[in-house]
Amino acid sequence: MLHAMSAIAQEAVGVQVERKLETFAPGSNLIIYNPHGSIHIQGWDEGRLSVQAHRDGKPVDDAFVEIKRLADGIEVNLRHHASRRFLGNLFGLLPPKKIECDLTISAPRRVAADISAVNGSIDIFGLDGLVKCETVNGRIQLQNIAGQVEAKTINGSIAAVGIMPTLWERHNRASPNRLAGLRAESINGSIQLERLVGGARANTTHGHIGAKQLDGQGQPINLESISGNINIELTRAATELATETMVGNIDIQLPNIRILEEGRNKRTVFIPGRPNQMQRISLKTVNGKITVR
Repeated sequence: MLHAMSAIAQEAVGVQVERKLETFAPGSNLIIYNPHGSIHIQGWDEGRLSVQAHRDGKPVDDAFVEIKRLADGIEVNLRHHASRRFLGNLFGLLPPKKIECDLTISAPRRVAADISAVNGSIDIFGLDGLVKCETVNGRIQLQNIAGQVEAKTINGSIAAVGIMPTLWERHNRASPNRLAGLRAESINGSIQLERLVGGARANTTHGHIGAKQLDGQGQPINLESISGNINIELTRAATELATETMVGNIDIQLPNIRILEEGRNKRTVFIPGRPNQMQRISLKTVNGKITVR
């Protein structure tokens, strides 16, 4: 995480507090951390950043939004007045109450975002650039993002819809991230994927995986679960499909498939389709059923 800064702005959080920075330039780095709540980010066409903090529509007097201006971007943190809380609890002046506080942020679409939360969900919509997000005890929802995406959660699900390379990456074959796609990892949670362009790797320990409208564009797509079913719906692209499960059935509900390799609890097949859109998909689960339609 970057640490260079030139200014810090902070404000007590009430029912709704907004901080806007007019100088936030598209293409900059955006780092956000909320240790006690959810984060919702929406891309917009303005060259500024809007930050709103709220907690169940009630006033908050023990927290503030801290905004740090970095050399190449902005960092947003939700802070709590720990000393005030400690003294109040010590002398019995403050009753127990929730410390959760959510952040709602609007940012220029073209950013490099690094988002993390604890005990809260992360929702990201309409960004264009590298997106990294991680949470503990919360779900992750991603929609309409152009760029490489990395998502990790513990005790939460992941849903990704409309993930594709940026326009520059799609047309620049020399770019290493031209078809980088999505990397998703969950511990104790399901993963749902839809309308993905480019390579993808998704794995979960305890949860189902569902996917449809995947377009690998020649890049590998690997979906793995330790304990959970895998269900995918293929496009019309020609596909080399490898499936493997230790405890469960493999059900490929497609006509005209050609078996390339078959063994106990594993099967590799070729599914005919448009040859100029050849993709390779690998599906693995230890304890679960694999269904392909």
